[in-house]
Amino acid sequence: MTHCLIIQTERLKEAQRAERTLFDFLARLPAGYSLYRELKLTPAYAEQMRGSEQAKPDMVVIGPAIGVLAFEVKDWNLDMNEYEWLDQYRVRVRRRDGHQDIISNPADQAERYQRALRALLGDSDVFVQCLVAFPRLIRSEFLNRFEDLTVLSNPQSRFLLDVDRTVFRDDLSEAGMHPEDLLVRLARRHKSFRGVTPEEIERVGATLMPTTFCLGNALARQKDRRRLQVLSNEQQRWAFGIDQDKNYLLDVAGSGKTNTLI
Repeated sequence: MTHCLIIQTERLKEAQRAERTLFDFLARLPAGYSLYRELKLTPAYAEQMRGSEQAKPDMVVIGPAIGVLAFEVKDWNLDMNEYEWLDQYRVRVRRRDGHQDIISNPADQAERYQRALRALLGDSDVFVQCLVAFPRLIRSEFLNRFEDLTVLSNPQSRFLLDVDRTVFRDDLSEAGMHPEDLLVRLARRHKSFRGVTPEEIERVGATLMPTTFCLGNALARQKDRRRLQVLSNEQQRWAFGIDQDKNYLLDVAGSGKTNTLI
């Protein structure tokens, strides 16, 4: 049960609870997928987003069954704050202590990331979609809170927030241990979706993050993972499923403990 290839430039911090929720969910994707977190940007992508305060989506997943799906992750607190869409680009946040902030509309951020990713991929017609994710909010809770907002009633509301391009906690719960099911469903609901070959996905990965940008070599890590396939499914769950804290592995002699730990 080999998991996806994960590439990230730094570990998640304790305060990044929403990102941690989505990351733990996506990390269960099977082999053949690549999960990028906090992309180390190529010069071409940086040029596309020049002048933007938000330079990159929080996570990007690529795979033959979905093309390219990116996620802009938000951890909105509906109990502590009030959110008001001012227009397509801005949201006002009223905090319990009386302070107010103007933040970027996450849907607009996602749309700009999507355009930049498509431009970066050039002539490639690989499917690209960037979605908003509220992995700690239930969909009904969110929609009920904004029931008076034009987001729900106005046909033009998709420019403020398209709920069909938004992922909530219950979407993750429904997919459970099979995140691929959710991603395939998200990708294939769009008419422009088409499947892509592993070769196309490899070219996309090289464009998003050339191996010279990686800490080490992504291709070498893929070969190492293939070598680990000599392990049983249970041993692979040990190797890829444990967290980053200290662990103690106990089993009978000859069960493969040394190989697993290595």
